[in-house]
Amino acid sequence: MIDQFIFSAGNQRQPGKPRKKTSFGKRCLRMAKQQKTRVYILYRCTYMLLCWHDHSISD
Repeated sequence: MIDQFIFSAGNQRQPGKPRKKTSFGKRCLRMAKQQKTRVYILYRCTYMLLCWHDHSISD
């Protein structure tokens, strides 16, 4: 449910604007960039979760 909101947030367009036709190559590049960004964010979050105890302050 949250994934649908996060991943579809960038696909909204303003009403009244005509939709431009983009080439297949540009669409593929844009999708590849989005996937790369998502993988990077997942990697950073996973890394943070696995390593948070290394940097915690002990009382």
